[in-house]
Amino acid sequence: MQNRDVFSEDYYSFLQNLATVNSAVRRSGEKEELCTESVQLAVQFLFNTYYHVRRRHRSVMADWVAAIESLIQGCATTAHWLVSYLSSDGLKYLKPYLVEGRSRDVRQSFSQLLSVCLSSHLFHRGGAVHASNDVTTILTHLVEMLGSEVPDNVKNCGQYFWVLLKFAQGGAAQCGQRALRRRCRRWWSPSR
Repeated sequence: MQNRDVFSEDYYSFLQNLATVNSAVRRSGEKEELCTESVQLAVQFLFNTYYHVRRRHRSVMADWVAAIESLIQGCATTAHWLVSYLSSDGLKYLKPYLVEGRSRDVRQSFSQLLSVCLSSHLFHRGGAVHASNDVTTILTHLVEMLGSEVPDNVKNCGQYFWVLLKFAQGGAAQCGQRALRRRCRRWWSPSR
């Protein structure tokens, strides 16, 4: 994996076909497990391989995000797994792929994936008034980045603010969490 450009477009296509083949499964017992495995494969491929390729294509990244979106919108267990992953091991990807990354296409793709992940998770919760702890963890991390990483990477922050905007557009119930409000108040106070 030292030279990530050794793979061909055929390899990328094969992995995408492998990751999306499970979206056609109809039996509920198998569907949850297969969809979750497909999203795991897709996320690992995007985060650890394709986002690092020198000659990546915007359309390929959009296809991957669309494939993940269709899987998590169709299966609540898969949406929960993705939010859980991003709130634990996936937190390490927020900073490089959302704020620090030089490639606008990677930042755009990652921001779309993060937005779709959060909205799908909340959709499967039935529009619950309070977001899960995993969503709160992700949002808290994003808000904390506002004071540390965002000022150092101002030119690359469009997608960062887009994710926050998309979440805020979900309604007051999503933004009304007490723990998140306390952290936000520090950054949006008039004294700054």
